[in-house]
Amino acid sequence: MDTNELMSIAKKFGDDWTLDNLSRPQLISMCRFMGINAFGTDNFLRYQLRNRMRYIKADDRVSRCNYRVTMPAD
Repeated sequence: MDTNELMSIAKKFGDDWTLDNLSRPQLISMCRFMGINAFGTDNFLRYQLRNRMRYIKADDRVSRCNYRVTMPAD
């Protein structure tokens, strides 16, 4: 399977669906990986992870826009 196929399949699985099906140990591991305090209920951890992912996605969009603006035209 090439990268394009994998990305097209991955887009079908939203972040919310994936987070809703994670066990507590998986949520804690993801929080630790992303530098989030891993204390609280499962729903709170999901909330924290969703917010961090929203922030990362927004930051990526800004970075892409800035990259396009600063790159010289060929």
